[in-house]
Amino acid sequence: MELIRPNVKFKDSFYEAATELVGHKGSTEGHLTIDELTSEEVFFDHVKRKLDFEHNPDLPEGYVNETTFWIIENGEYAGRISVRHRLTPKLETYGGHIGYIIRPKFRKRGLATKALTEILKYTKEELRITKVLLTTDEDNVASQKVITANGGVRDKSLDDQIEKIRFWIEL
Repeated sequence: MELIRPNVKFKDSFYEAATELVGHKGSTEGHLTIDELTSEEVFFDHVKRKLDFEHNPDLPEGYVNETTFWIIENGEYAGRISVRHRLTPKLETYGGHIGYIIRPKFRKRGLATKALTEILKYTKEELRITKVLLTTDEDNVASQKVITANGGVRDKSLDDQIEKIRFWIEL
């Protein structure tokens, strides 16, 4: 497994992943539909936008700088993991610092656990963030295992107010 910045050379396996993820919880990348994702022009714009979000000071309202990596396994796009550089009040409740998704054919191989381990190193060394928040759905046991395997400690402070489970990881 390797983490790389979004790259158009993985277009074909990215399209395959988008098709696989139709009907699965979560999204492939942002809020794009399958038809949009398989349009070459939209795909190239999407890759550029993902790269631009890392340092752009003029993001749309409500957005924060974010670094995205694609998870590559055996030369194919297997998923993505991204880290937000700071939290907004909404992200403090629902989104957290880090989000990830693994395409179905690559699940149950430990890729999410490995990718989270690597992104935590990046977060500490490059972004100088020493405590990160991750959130997951209550029924997403696999994600909860990934987070706890990387040192996540459940924060129950909002359990009666939100439908997400929150975890903190000290780096």
